[in-house]
Amino acid sequence: MSTRQGFVRPLSHGFFAIAFAAALLSAISAVVWGQDKKTQAAPPAVTPPRTVQVLAIVNGQQITRQQVAQQCLNRHGSEVLESIINRQLVIGECQRQSIEITMQDVDGEIERRAKSFKLTPERYIEILRSERHIPPERLKSEVIWMELALRQLAAKQIQIDPAEIQTAMESEYGPRVQVRIIVLDTREKAESILAQAQANPSEFETLAKDHSIDPNTAAFRGILPPIRRHSGDPTFEGIAFGLETGQISQIIEVPDPTGKVPQQFVILKCEHHYPATPLSPEQQPVVTERLREELSEQKLGDAAAALFERLQQEVKIVNVYNDPQLRQENPGVAAMMNDTRINLNELAEECIARFGHEILETEINRQLILQALKKKSKSVSDQDLQNEITRAAQSYGFPDVDKWMQYVTKNDKSQVDVYVQDEVWPSVAMKKLVEDTVQVADDDMKKGYEANFGERVQCLAIVLTDYNAAKKVWKMATDHPDKNYFGDLAYQYSVEPASKTNRGEVPPIQKHGGRPTLEEEAFRLRQGEISGLVNVGDYWIVMYCIGRTTPVVQDFDAVKDELYNDLLEKKLRIAMDQMFSNLRESAQIDNFLAGTSQPGRQAAGPAVGPAR
Repeated sequence: MSTRQGFVRPLSHGFFAIAFAAALLSAISAVVWGQDKKTQAAPPAVTPPRTVQVLAIVNGQQITRQQVAQQCLNRHGSEVLESIINRQLVIGECQRQSIEITMQDVDGEIERRAKSFKLTPERYIEILRSERHIPPERLKSEVIWMELALRQLAAKQIQIDPAEIQTAMESEYGPRVQVRIIVLDTREKAESILAQAQANPSEFETLAKDHSIDPNTAAFRGILPPIRRHSGDPTFEGIAFGLETGQISQIIEVPDPTGKVPQQFVILKCEHHYPATPLSPEQQPVVTERLREELSEQKLGDAAAALFERLQQEVKIVNVYNDPQLRQENPGVAAMMNDTRINLNELAEECIARFGHEILETEINRQLILQALKKKSKSVSDQDLQNEITRAAQSYGFPDVDKWMQYVTKNDKSQVDVYVQDEVWPSVAMKKLVEDTVQVADDDMKKGYEANFGERVQCLAIVLTDYNAAKKVWKMATDHPDKNYFGDLAYQYSVEPASKTNRGEVPPIQKHGGRPTLEEEAFRLRQGEISGLVNVGDYWIVMYCIGRTTPVVQDFDAVKDELYNDLLEKKLRIAMDQMFSNLRESAQIDNFLAGTSQPGRQAAGPAVGPAR
């Protein structure tokens, strides 16, 4: 079962700061997971243990190494093979240029990185190991060794010019401008809206909400996060920074990012200009060095790509794995590089080393669902799978199923079976397990109609985590109940990024959206009123009421069928999530790859299937 399903918990991402350092490892990890020859320039080879042939037992049912290897190959074989080839190319180039990276160099690099995060080398390695499921010896001898090798091979290409640091400094700490935006699909509409905005600039927010074709900004009444220098299109930035506060731009023609129409027509209104953030003399060198490292890492990725492209042209590479005919003619061979062969078994083991933990969890989940289907005497037919694909396509606005399949597989026909197996089959199977328990009642329909089509409260919001600070901000807001002043308070005090950046702008609050206390307070407010302090979990929220929206649909019968299907799907998903959690918690699972064992609950009953 795919870890991308809504009822499977995502993997933890650990420390955010170290994730930044790990980003570079991720950028080059696609080239570092190969077997290497015993050469002077190459790191010592680390061979993964291959003695364990049964990787997991789920309620007595075995999952073998061969099963996991095949599933890994189906999903990741091509990319892992490319990484093995690239690794061999780098090793060969290091030999040709007499570049030698010692393990002392590797240990020194680890110590340097750990020190930058105020960690011991051992703790730094442990965090990366837990994040990436890479044994420490492989992390050292392959990932970090490869980065050091690439840095030496591409040293000339990753030099940083002072002007580049200055540009990055301006982008991160320089002045910013906040604007509202209206996006339209024809010039005629744009000219009409521009005339209305120029005639009554105070209505720009309403025009953005009612007419902009970009739903993300329309929900925030056109507000954009502050624009920085050197962060996007120079022409767009120049126009935005050229506006004075309160000024409305002329119509700007820009390409449509979705490619659905030739271009879009944009109107901007300047809300605020923010000055540059000053840096103290102590901060300046620290920031400069950080930016230098970030730019170096960005350039390293580009230089590595160019290096691999050159080396691939110089070495005769035959990719057997990706060619069905060559695979038949060369059994057991994955690729050939000049006179060197990369065996299919090597590729399979590398796939397990990189993706085995993830794929094994998927297979464990699949086994749990299969056992539950068998217990309930249910099965999944090809027609069930096709119906689910059609439903998914329509729910995402793809009336053509073939185009939907091209979209989800990125036009890679080899991934069709993977998509059906990892995404479609689990969804259908779980629906089969819960469909008898789910019903949509009249009260559900009423609440669903109010939530999706009823009026909503438009408001500004300030989100805080400290009660005393919240009382202080609330007092300041109620003493000066002005919309612009409230926006200033939101920008200064709100701890929630969107409401802070957008000066309190939040999407309109609906009924039955899952926050009853907040919704009840919001719907009590009249235009211009400020709420009391609303406690939602760990947060305290203050709202300023702008007004109410007009219901988009007045006729219940017109949306009844659509609403029923939507509610049914949502209730099914909730039931599926609960069912899967129960299956997982009650199962007896021994995961030998992860080294974990779960006894399961007694309520689970006898194991399904014999232990072999």
